[in-house]
Amino acid sequence: VGDMLLYFTTDVNAHFAHDFLPILTTISQTRLIIGGLIGPFASFLYAIGFYQIYLAIKPSSKNMSKIIFILLSIGIIYGGSFHSFFPHLAFMSLTDNQEALKLAEVYSLSVIYIMILFSLVGQLILTYLILTKKTYYPRWIILLSPIVLLWFSVLIELLPHPYGVIASSSWGNMVFIIFFSISTITLLKKNYE
Repeated sequence: VGDMLLYFTTDVNAHFAHDFLPILTTISQTRLIIGGLIGPFASFLYAIGFYQIYLAIKPSSKNMSKIIFILLSIGIIYGGSFHSFFPHLAFMSLTDNQEALKLAEVYSLSVIYIMILFSLVGQLILTYLILTKKTYYPRWIILLSPIVLLWFSVLIELLPHPYGVIASSSWGNMVFIIFFSISTITLLKKNYE
């Protein structure tokens, strides 16, 4: 929801990855603020999903399950922080202070790089544990894991308007919805065995 509030545009020429800041500047202040406020709350919801991963690994390695939960949670906390910074970037870009805007962009990129680092390390360890059968997850779940599905964002951006803008702006969230759904089904089945 936050992504749709922040990124959706009817401009058929808008390309999310390249026109990020110009898209933000065309959005109403109310939409920007609401969208920015949803990011940190969404981090909490992701942490609930990451707890499923903890449960799927815990029988094999309690320590590793904690490490992955912490890595992924830190990553998404930084992701929510990055998300909450979008309104500030949009407001800054409407001013004449390009130097301050550049500093704000550098800061926001630093936040996203930290998110990527923690998330990537957590996802790589999770992938290794799945491949070595140290989780409740079947090996095929890797094909529907965030570390694999996120690569499809390149294809998603090729979808015609408005589907490309809608899907590319929320693809990261959809990837986790897919993974958390399969995780839920897998863990429920394991509970009934």
